[in-house]
Amino acid sequence: MDNTRVKDMTLRISGRSYPIKVNPEDEEHIHQMEKQINNKIQFYKVEFKDIDHQDALTMTLLTYAFDLNKLKQQNADFSKIGQKLESLESIIDQAS
Repeated sequence: MDNTRVKDMTLRISGRSYPIKVNPEDEEHIHQMEKQINNKIQFYKVEFKDIDHQDALTMTLLTYAFDLNKLKQQNADFSKIGQKLESLESIIDQAS
């Protein structure tokens, strides 16, 4: 993060404020993320009426952790595919 261009921001997640520093070009993305998180928390509170606030927060965290893990696995798979393609290209180049 370029400290000369850092902007102070406050995120409001589930009614609590969290001061953060962001690059100005990331501000809109951060606002969208804030809205998505709050919407997800609200979804769990409505969908599962018997859960408390902490459970809704935890379920939201687990959802994002699962999605991140899945994305990392896909990227690892793409990396393996790329390595295999490079190997095949090398074999073809050597055969030519």
